[in-house]
Amino acid sequence: MNTQNDPSQLYKLSDIRRYTEQLWAGMKYDIMARGYRYYKEIAAQFSQAKSVADYEQIQVDLLYTQHHIPYSPAGLRTSIEHMWGYVSKHVSLEERIQYEALLQNGLAAKDDKVYDSALFLPESWLPVVQWLALMADQYHSSYLQHTFKNSFFGRTSR
Repeated sequence: MNTQNDPSQLYKLSDIRRYTEQLWAGMKYDIMARGYRYYKEIAAQFSQAKSVADYEQIQVDLLYTQHHIPYSPAGLRTSIEHMWGYVSKHVSLEERIQYEALLQNGLAAKDDKVYDSALFLPESWLPVVQWLALMADQYHSSYLQHTFKNSFFGRTSR
């Protein structure tokens, strides 16, 4: 049976595609914070996905990465800088200075021992991530609010 012409299969495909895209939208910066390569791998899977099984595999890979791959210093920096872009145009000079200080504190910390955890952000990065969540609320960045609802905060403290 050709499932591409079966209307019930097309409906399921559009549903799972939409659900998986929403899941990805809420998790992409958390995935990026683990390493840009994981982000790129999953983005590539989306460009090649054609079936329900493909989207199911993307969901498995998203959840596996989020629960098993530890955060990396370079990934955290890249992810934070991307998220900063959503609010940077709106912040005051004082808020910009505060962001820079929090980012530098994250970069300067030597808490490599916590990078072996996939479930918790390293302590030195918590303040800047929490601050970005506040800025997302303050400046009504719905995309970032969605990100913080679905990522990072389930795992921000021990």
